Amino acid sequence: MAYKLEKYVLDQLKILEPQLRRAAKYGHFKEAERLTKEIHKLFPDDRNHYRVLQAKNWFFQAALEDNKIRYAIRGYENVRIRANQNTRTYLEATVLLGICHLRDRNIDTAKKYIREAILNINNIKSDQRRNQLQKRIIQRIEFECILGQLKMEGGQFLESDELHKRAVIMLQNKSEQEIFTLVGEHLPQSSLQLTQNIKNYSIKLLPFGDQKLLNPPPSISSTQFGEKVLNVVKSVGWRTICDPDSEIYNLWEKQVPEIFNKGYFASAMAVTCAKFSIGIPMLAIGAVAIIMKYSAAEFCDRYQPQDLMISRKDKR
Repeated sequence: MAYKLEKYVLDQLKILEPQLRRAAKYGHFKEAERLTKEIHKLFPDDRNHYRVLQAKNWFFQAALEDNKIRYAIRGYENVRIRANQNTRTYLEATVLLGICHLRDRNIDTAKKYIREAILNINNIKSDQRRNQLQKRIIQRIEFECILGQLKMEGGQFLESDELHKRAVIMLQNKSEQEIFTLVGEHLPQSSLQLTQNIKNYSIKLLPFGDQKLLNPPPSISSTQFGEKVLNVVKSVGWRTICDPDSEIYNLWEKQVPEIFNKGYFASAMAVTCAKFSIGIPMLAIGAVAIIMKYSAAEFCDRYQPQDLMISRKDKR
């Protein structure tokens, strides 16, 4: 039964929830864990309150963005047990559980949760809200399919100095389109096929009228796929280089010359590729080369990942 929260609890939530949402966005796992515990303390006798379960969803998003996949899977499974099935919290946990399994390359399990989530989204009466959620989930499915296929145990990881040197050479000698083509040629065609198959599977679950808004082209070239893959790599790296509290972002924002000369981007991308087991050197080289073309504001706005747990104020 719903009940009115005390003013002290509401005041604390106004402070803690935005901080937790931000920690989830940047994959700050430890900070998200601390904030979630603080929210738990506000509900000592009601662990199933929707504000507690919403906090858990944000916390497990932080785990997902920090690539702690198994931890996030267990967490979202627990939220689904505790939340009522007709709630937004349950729907978000279901979507993100499917995303976790995609990242972990458990395709059949991922499809089960994706199907459940999309069929529930289809019941949303508001066309704007339904289409917004449909678009976000299809985009994230494509993103996670690509990211999952880039995972290579025992792959080749360049040291940051070598990565920086080769990225500068690429930047000086190749256009963006040529970089996309090079990346596309270094990827197995099976990755492209799997990505398209799962995206098409998801779109076909939508009502016919909504499908027309999201239907992909029948095929894409290796250059176009190379661009999509680099966008995924850049978006994964976004959480490191666009964190306003990070040294690299502050140097970049101020256009300090050493940001481009001393391999800051290469160091950040090397760490990102190692964390996500992206062991294809051409991807890291291409991503660093293209990042160096942008200002901080332009890159961080363009490649900011869109959240699946959408704020009611977000109309994009």
